[in-house]
Amino acid sequence: VAMVYTGYRRVYQDASLNADIVPDLQGHVLAELLCDNFIGPTSSVILRRCVFEEVGGFDVAYQASQDYDLYLRIARGYAIRGVSEVLTLSHRHGDGNIGSDTDAKLAAFYLLLERHADLFDAVPEARTGHIQRMATRLVHRGRGSDARRVLGKGLQARPFDLRLVALWGLSYWPRGIAQGIVALKA
Repeated sequence: VAMVYTGYRRVYQDASLNADIVPDLQGHVLAELLCDNFIGPTSSVILRRCVFEEVGGFDVAYQASQDYDLYLRIARGYAIRGVSEVLTLSHRHGDGNIGSDTDAKLAAFYLLLERHADLFDAVPEARTGHIQRMATRLVHRGRGSDARRVLGKGLQARPFDLRLVALWGLSYWPRGIAQGIVALKA
């Protein structure tokens, strides 16, 4: 086992939003990890130093999602183990987290698709899921033209995916209306 991760609690400024994330996947989980970063923050991870060095550590080219890229590179060749217990806290401070920087997340999104293209080609539904989540984030923030650019990548491969087509349409709506509709989905 190259890496162990634990459950964690997302702690928001508004305590009513707190959520426990408890692992249930382990072993060779590359396909599942490609669909979604279920491992979470690096504070919930312990990994072997030799593995960290072998895969090249954190890639400084990423402005965000450095942890997710690292996890994918580790999962390409190693088993991962989960501890089904909440042992860490992950504080969310609104706009203060790296993950809340939409420009950094968008740059990381494109870099992930490029650097792990072989994996996304093998699991196209994972690519579609990432495209949908990024486009939803962009629509929610009123960045329709960026959302359409992202959705273009998905619609080229899956032109009849109704989720992507619906987001394309929402990307033209005024921000407040689009936010309300996106919030209904959750």
